[in-house]
Amino acid sequence: MFNFIINQCLTLLVILFFFGCGSKKISIKNDNVFSKENNIEKINKIDDLIVDTDGDGVVNKFDLEQNTPTGTPVDDSGRSLDLDNDGVPDHFDDDPFSTFGGLVDENGRELDDDGDGIPNNKDLELDTKKGNCVNNKGESVSCQNAIFPIIYFKPNSSQVEDFNLDRLQVISTILRSNSNYKLHILGFFDFDGLESYNVQLDFKRAEAVSQILYNIFGIDRDRMLLHFDLQKKTDQTQNNFLRKVEFKVF
Repeated sequence: MFNFIINQCLTLLVILFFFGCGSKKISIKNDNVFSKENNIEKINKIDDLIVDTDGDGVVNKFDLEQNTPTGTPVDDSGRSLDLDNDGVPDHFDDDPFSTFGGLVDENGRELDDDGDGIPNNKDLELDTKKGNCVNNKGESVSCQNAIFPIIYFKPNSSQVEDFNLDRLQVISTILRSNSNYKLHILGFFDFDGLESYNVQLDFKRAEAVSQILYNIFGIDRDRMLLHFDLQKKTDQTQNNFLRKVEFKVF
């Protein structure tokens, strides 16, 4: 009888031992799972600080547009640049210098039905006669008081891009319709670079525009007088809009 009781006790101890070990094993396993999840979370946080999925120079943690096409210029938040703020990113925009606040089509080109250089939604005279000079509201005025389209350039470039041809069309139409006027063409330089180089760039830009007006639009050379900007610009924040050529009739 005594031996039976001892055997029963030993059996109970063995059961308790294995049960305790099993419980401890389960607890350790759960701890391992919890630790693994923590590690994955930590790795993901580290990745957000170093990984740049679209390669635009802005890490994922701060990138508000993580699928930017390769080579697309972006701002500090990783969003595609839209220089003229027309809702069409520059890499899709046929005209990255459209009038601020002007209505554009899906390709970023201004909607200008009468071709006076003023977009429809800013134009108070939507049926301007071809060749008329207008103010910034699209109203017909004398050419001495008119607003003329501006030609913009890429950095360190004097090449006239295709998006400027619509503007030059406006200029040429005015000159053909007003044969008594001649044209001042004023070139501007970039903010950065040697002043001597920039002065040459000023003149090259003015000259490039005159070549287009002559070769494509048929404006006589003796009706165009070239100038360059003699005042060095100091507002670097507006550098994109200093790379230009402006016009004035006389």
